[in-house]
Amino acid sequence: MAAGSFTADITAIRERAAQLASRCDRLLARGRLIRCVGVIVPAHNEQDLLASCLASVRRAAQALRGIPVHLIVVADACRDRTVQAARRERARYCAGPGT
Repeated sequence: MAAGSFTADITAIRERAAQLASRCDRLLARGRLIRCVGVIVPAHNEQDLLASCLASVRRAAQALRGIPVHLIVVADACRDRTVQAARRERARYCAGPGT
């Protein structure tokens, strides 16, 4: 994955998290309850960028104001240490065949 597309992806994630936070506020104001949010992070050979990606998602999730956010890294056929990076960052993960 090129660094430029990674940056664009993170920017899109931050924008979407802000949109979701705004929507959550509106739903909570109407008496609806959101118990948690799940974020799935697909990863293929991302050992070098995974930590910063997860940190960005966690920063964006702070906008959800107290709603638990569960991060799940899906490591697909990685030939590097993506799974170990997910463990190091305390993210849940699942690894596909060959990972």
